[in-house]
This record gives sequence, structure tokens and C-alpha cells, in this order.
Amino acid sequence: MKSVFVLFLVLVLPSDFFGQVSREAASHFNSGVLFFKDNDLYAAEKAYSRAIASEPAYEKAYYNRGKTRLRLKKFQEAIIDFKKVAEMNAKHDKALMYIGYAELQLKKFPAAISYFSRSLKLNPQQPTTYKNRGVAYMKEGKFSEAVEDFSKALSLDNTDLGAQFNRALCYLHTNDRIKASRDFSQLIDKDYESIVCLSERGKILYGAGDFASAVYDFDRAISLGAVNPDLYFLRGLAHLKLENFKSAKNDFTRVLAVEQAHMQARQNRAYVAFKLEDYQQAAKDFTALLEAQPHDLTLYMNRGLSALRLENFDRAYQDFTVIIDHDPKLATAYYNRANAAIGLSMTDVACRDMREAAKLGYEQAFAFISSLCN
Repeated sequence: MKSVFVLFLVLVLPSDFFGQVSREAASHFNSGVLFFKDNDLYAAEKAYSRAIASEPAYEKAYYNRGKTRLRLKKFQEAIIDFKKVAEMNAKHDKALMYIGYAELQLKKFPAAISYFSRSLKLNPQQPTTYKNRGVAYMKEGKFSEAVEDFSKALSLDNTDLGAQFNRALCYLHTNDRIKASRDFSQLIDKDYESIVCLSERGKILYGAGDFASAVYDFDRAISLGAVNPDLYFLRGLAHLKLENFKSAKNDFTRVLAVEQAHMQARQNRAYVAFKLEDYQQAAKDFTALLEAQPHDLTLYMNRGLSALRLENFDRAYQDFTVIIDHDPKLATAYYNRANAAIGLSMTDVACRDMREAAKLGYEQAFAFISSLCN
């Protein structure tokens, strides 16, 4: 979320409040302006302080010192200066706006909103103030109010891409995916925050079931330098939906290279590895998943099936036995354990399990019973 402010300082002649300031005060003030222009902010602050010491009611000196202190990130001291200006000039909208900005930087969001609102009552044609109040609303989680402010800022200045970017993010929070996608698309066309915009639009497209377009956006974001593991995970899911199993497996592997504990990525890689007949990888992943979820019978089933394909019959027999011990009415577990028993030359056990699978209604078991059990 981006917030901005612009500082303009000008030299003055020795006439200000009530028509006159001392020559000494004006000299210090003008020195402050020149120091600020040269980016010598500490010297500028001191010069304005000298002007104020010379003329304690020097409004412009307080105002410029406040802006200098904003640049120095002395936000609390800047607030004091701008409040002094507001006391001297109740209609000074910019002083109120800068107080709001300083409060925003101090993360005092309700106070920031209050001062921005007071400033806008005095001058409702301030796009930057609407934008900054929108940021404060975002921080408060008031996304509908933030959308209104960013939209108002854009109506006054349609070139403010930062306001449009923030509005797009707010639309995501208000579940207005169509408007969010529209803003992200326009920002992508203008090459603004392309990685984030492509990533977020890709998520919207994925949620809408347009998996091919989502992959296209994720590809572009990654090619621009996106390194977020979640992006690879989402692209992997999109590939999975498109049955691009090899690409899905590669993406889940990238995620696990960074986050080994990412169980969803591991579970999906195990699935696609099995589909790709990479049973060795599938078995490893199912084993890792079982370490985290030792009571998940589905994982035992899948590891057992992988072990069967690898002709690791002992491992398969053990896994199907665990399932049967917990669910003695699961026909497929008996059927698969029978196949593991055949691999172990345990014909009597295989015959018994195949009969049990048939008794439980597993039709494929019937074809084996006559040949296996005589």
C-alpha cells in the first residue's frame, strides 16, 4: 500500500504575518529553504528553528520545519509544528493533511483518518489526501471505505497508478473479483507492479476456473522474477487441473525445495508422481506424509499401492494390514493385501483375503478366487 506527499518550499521576503517579519527571521527562513533544496535537511531544520526563535509566531517557518521533519521521519515533532500552524490558521488544509500523513506513518490510523477528513472538508479537491485516507482505511480493514477514497482520488487524478493498485487490492477483500481483475489488467498494461498484478490476476482466473489463463499469468510473473513458493504451488494446482502432470510435479518440487514442510505440495506431488508412474517418488512422499499424519488410512492405502507397483510386497502387505486392523470392512484393502501376499508366495493368506474381499462385494475379487483357491 502506497502513500505519498509532495513538498513545495519557496523563498520569502521579510513580510509574512501581519505584514512583517524581522529581517533576521526572514534570513534564517530563506537559508532553510536553500538547505532543504540541497537536501541538507538537518541544516534546514536548524535554520527554521532559528527563524521561529526570532519570530515565535512565524507560521511559514513552522510549516516548512514540519515538512522538513517529515522528510527526516521525525513524525511526532512534525505533528507539533503542523498543529501550531493549524492553531494560527484554522483554514490551513495542508497542515491538517500533513498531520494526517504523520499519524499514518506512526500507525495511528483513526487519528490519521480524522485529520485527512478535516483537511478534505476545507478542500475536497485533494487527490493525494483521498489516497492517503484510503491507505489508513485499508490498515483499519475498512476496505469499502478505502475503495471509495481511491476511486475519488482517481476521479481527480486518473494518472495515479498507486491509488488504482490499492483499490484493486481492496476489491479482493470485498470479493469484487471482476473489478479487481479489471484494475490489475489496466495496471499490467501500464507495466505497474507487474509481478503482483499478474500474480493476483492469476489467482482470480484460477478461482474462476480459467486454469490455462491462470498458468499464463503465473508464467509471466515468474519470468519477471517472482520467487514466492505459493505462486509455484498455485501454478502446480492449475497444471494439475489441466492434467499437465509433469509440469505440476515440477512446480510442487520447486515448492518443496524451499518449504519441506509444505504438506499440500507434498501430497499433490505424491499424487502426480503416482499418475506419472514414478512410484519411487510417490512412496517417499507418502512416507513423509505419514510421519506428519500417522493415522491417515488413505496415505497407507496409497503407499501400499505404490509399494505393490515397485514389487515391494512386504511393505505393501504391512500397509494394507494397518488399514484392515482399523477398518475390517474395507474390501479394497483385502483385495490389495491378497495381491501383496501373492507376491510373497503366501497363497493361503492370499486366498483368504480374496474370499473376504469378494464377501464384502468387491467384484474384481471373484475372478481370482477359482484359480487362486482351486
